[in-house]
Amino acid sequence: MGEGKVAERGHDPTAGFFNKFAFGWMYKWIGAARRGEELNAEEMGMPPENMAHEAYDKFAAHWAAEQKLKDQDGQKPSLVRALRKSFGL
Repeated sequence: MGEGKVAERGHDPTAGFFNKFAFGWMYKWIGAARRGEELNAEEMGMPPENMAHEAYDKFAAHWAAEQKLKDQDGQKPSLVRALRKSFGL
């Protein structure tokens, strides 16, 4: 049993050009998080509209509109419609 684990330990799941290319930019942030450093979303390049509180506010407004439809027209509020209005697709 232990021999299989030793052989697997040498396998690098991030091996290959695509994996290195696609996730290489994250390595410095992963290292910082592992060291217990505070991560700053702005330094990482995250736009403010992608932050949780912004996304929630946008969704809550669309969900409230769906609730009003229920009261006015007697329609069932649609979670899918609220999500689509909030985040696209």
